[in-house]
Amino acid sequence: MIKNSHSRILIPVLLFFSTLTAFSHGNPPLWRETPGKLGVHRIPSHRPATVSTISRIIHNPIPSGMAFTPAGGDTFGMTTYDNYPTIPPQMLAATQEGVHFVFPKKNFGSQTTTSLAYNFLDFATGFLFGTMDIDIGTSPSGNEIVKGKNNDVLLLASNSSGVHIFYMSVPYVWDDIFIAPGILPTIAAKGDTITVALDSDGDFEGDSLYISSQYVNGLFQGKPLPAIPDSLSFASATSDLYLNGSSGVLYLTSALTSPGGQGELFFGKSNDAGDSWDISVMYQEGEVVNDAVYFVDNFPQLSAAGTDDGVHHIVFNGYGGHVVPNMPDSFDYYIYPVVYWNDRDSTFIELTSDGVGRNPALSGWLEPNLFGGTLNRITIGNAFPNIATLGSDTIVVVWEQVEFSGAPDSSTIVPAWDDSLGGLNPAFAATDIWGTISIDGGVTWSEPVYLAGAPTKIDQYPSVDPHIQYRNGQYWLHLAYQYDPVPGNSLFEYLPSYTWWIYKGIPLNDFLVGINQPQGNVASGFELKQNYPNPFNPETRIPYTVSSEHSAGNYPMVEVKIYDVLGREVKTLVKERKAPGNYTVYWDGRDGNGNPVSSGVYFYRLRAGSTIIKVRKMLLLK
Repeated sequence: MIKNSHSRILIPVLLFFSTLTAFSHGNPPLWRETPGKLGVHRIPSHRPATVSTISRIIHNPIPSGMAFTPAGGDTFGMTTYDNYPTIPPQMLAATQEGVHFVFPKKNFGSQTTTSLAYNFLDFATGFLFGTMDIDIGTSPSGNEIVKGKNNDVLLLASNSSGVHIFYMSVPYVWDDIFIAPGILPTIAAKGDTITVALDSDGDFEGDSLYISSQYVNGLFQGKPLPAIPDSLSFASATSDLYLNGSSGVLYLTSALTSPGGQGELFFGKSNDAGDSWDISVMYQEGEVVNDAVYFVDNFPQLSAAGTDDGVHHIVFNGYGGHVVPNMPDSFDYYIYPVVYWNDRDSTFIELTSDGVGRNPALSGWLEPNLFGGTLNRITIGNAFPNIATLGSDTIVVVWEQVEFSGAPDSSTIVPAWDDSLGGLNPAFAATDIWGTISIDGGVTWSEPVYLAGAPTKIDQYPSVDPHIQYRNGQYWLHLAYQYDPVPGNSLFEYLPSYTWWIYKGIPLNDFLVGINQPQGNVASGFELKQNYPNPFNPETRIPYTVSSEHSAGNYPMVEVKIYDVLGREVKTLVKERKAPGNYTVYWDGRDGNGNPVSSGVYFYRLRAGSTIIKVRKMLLLK
């Protein structure tokens, strides 16, 4: 067992006072207010600002003449550190007070020195309190931040002395409550339980698990991680630890790479706090799925989360090859999907559209030249997927996606802006943040929608709080991503330039507004029209059309269902076989038990057989 340590780190309070005074001494305003987004947001203006103002807000020395041009949203902080293999899987955690954010930071002149930086967006005031260094010793890495038990947060980090857990006992004061030898940790917390998985001997194989069942006041009991199947080496840098609060089941999802370069994706499931594990291989490289092979040994970029029904949901970068028919070892073009899987259905679903995920015209274009690609990109395909959940049915996945000026094609890839050139750099592709949502537990998914990012800019490395938050009558997805004004990567090329970490709070209803057509082949001739009146009270009409392509005796099973914003079914209006024609169904604002529902946003969905035709939004106002 490892006893809690209680060394304390105080973040200088003067930094907060200097931040507040920057808004009150007549300085040129950096912020414009926009109501309705988590209270009042302070969104950076899209214009240059004075060096003195930037320095006071960000608390970093800024080279003279440097412009402040982030891609939109609240700016968490700046760094010259843009090395994706060590971008942490969970960089932000939302509580009822605000959003906590942590990131690895380097400054000019200190490229070999990494520190941890912390920032906080306060919901009550709308203030973003500026970047604050957390002094935890030499070369911190492997940092994550998670929500704790009582609206507090836990910070995980490793440095030359080992793996640490820091607990914010009072605002802006961190207590070091745990230390163990090791590297590459990952953390999960729920209720009184805190769990940490790590590599204790530095061989890049996760081997140790530590659990406290008394939150920050108890001992952490050490246990071995499960043996890895097939004698593969374990890449703990791509692990994701998750503790399901409803079932108490502990999940560890990881990537494996064999000495010969073959990869596997697996997850371990423990029902007894890590004493025993059930190991399942979800994918082994070489297996043909959806007419493709996924190259999971190559930075699979895993993200995992659970829903309240105990289902474990996993998403990963599905870079791979399309298999030549009847030749399973040969590929005719490369593919770049984001892929979803869960342990209930064990089915692989590609979330990206075929235009960007399975387009022969893009084969070889969405890979870095480090891997033989054409563009000088630093990521592969549609990258860095992250997942968030709500209840039992609602799942959101976000990822980084290349910009296109038209239909996806090698000729429509948008080149990225490069501050060092003062113009576009055709060697790099601009990227934005995209996402998709499921409101039925991962069975069906919406068409991908744009979420964040600026045209021609590199907006990358999305990170979300895995828990969609309910606050002030609304559901929020909390997103952070990095804006890089000078393309390149500090790991492979020494191109020191400041990058900005940007925050964006996305109301779930706003996210769903852009979702009209789920993925898949839409049956010809079917149509779901907008309800009328809308808004309504208490009754509305929903028109729909059934395809004329079906003959008597072969009419499709048609369903029209109502859902709330949590993805929960409210009422089934239609469930029967329908002959071709135009129909209208009425909804009286009551649920399946005849009870009146409350005012708010609702969604109605038309399904024909196994095909989702369309999902639309309506508003009940009483």
